[in-house]
Amino acid sequence: PCISYIDSSSSSSSGSNSDDSDDDDDDSVGLMRVVRSMFMRHKKSQQFNGQPIVSLPEKEEEVIHIEFTEQQRDFYDKLYNTAKERYNYFQSTGNVGRGTLTLLSALLPARQACSGYVGSRRVIEEQLTNAQATSMRVRQMVEEQS
Repeated sequence: PCISYIDSSSSSSSGSNSDDSDDDDDDSVGLMRVVRSMFMRHKKSQQFNGQPIVSLPEKEEEVIHIEFTEQQRDFYDKLYNTAKERYNYFQSTGNVGRGTLTLLSALLPARQACSGYVGSRRVIEEQLTNAQATSMRVRQMVEEQS
């Protein structure tokens, strides 16, 4: 089993010798002892008595194509374009890798729209406008430097 815990023999990195910090360290160590005795982490490949410890069903994936109404398509396109503008911003600054989390979170509303989530049209249009303005400013700065 893979058990994660805090090494109680290590000293605090703060360098403080006050009684309060010692009490906090003791509380943390005590808590970790309790947690360690209650929780155990496993890998999918681990076995016990020749049997897998973790048994999961096979993953099922399905692609479902949907047809948008004209209004839904407009809504989705605005959400997608907001994410695309954010991508363009990171691309123009050469930081697409650093913007991965931001880009994925920008795509979330478009994915939610495919599942029936309906957000505020005003907020979506405002986000799109802001994203377009930001990427336009960056493009202009890049062009000026070229």
